[in-house]
Amino acid sequence: MVLPTRSADESTDRMLEDLVLDTTCVVTTAKTFKALADQCQDPSTRTHLTQHPSNLSQTLCTVLQRTLNDLRQLSSSESSRADDVFLLIQTLRCMGNLSADNNDARAQLLEHGGVASIGSVLGVAEAQSEPLLTRAAFGAALNVALDHAECSKALLAAGALHSHLQVLGTGVPSDVWPIVCMSLDNLCEHDDAAA
Repeated sequence: MVLPTRSADESTDRMLEDLVLDTTCVVTTAKTFKALADQCQDPSTRTHLTQHPSNLSQTLCTVLQRTLNDLRQLSSSESSRADDVFLLIQTLRCMGNLSADNNDARAQLLEHGGVASIGSVLGVAEAQSEPLLTRAAFGAALNVALDHAECSKALLAAGALHSHLQVLGTGVPSDVWPIVCMSLDNLCEHDDAAA
């Protein structure tokens, strides 16, 4: 019996679906997204992952929304909260790197609710108190909305302006300050986004 072969894209999609469905694999999923985020630093990889049939954007959006909901639950244990923060950081890094100079990825993230979810993450207490999460969240907001009015609108609608001002008012580490300021500047740049 000959088994049908799968393309690399189909295998990647299947692996991501399996990871997302198994909530016990939080750290494994985070490590997978870390590897993808590192690979997405290369423009040709970003283009490949966006233009070829892949559910990466949709998977990232689903994981971000689910993890954000888990983090908001007060009953989470300290270790599961740490795992959720680690997963959020890597998911945001992957989203931010995938969308850098990539309007197709931005459109996909926007379509699946990922941009609004990034805006929601900015308002979570951990995003304002955990420097690595602050960097990842505001970096993703910057990359996804850079020169993209529709993504800027979605971030503003999700309360990103308030979150930016709140973080700047409470103080952030000096290495994160420029990212938050550039992201805020970008949000304010689009006249049509504020409408």
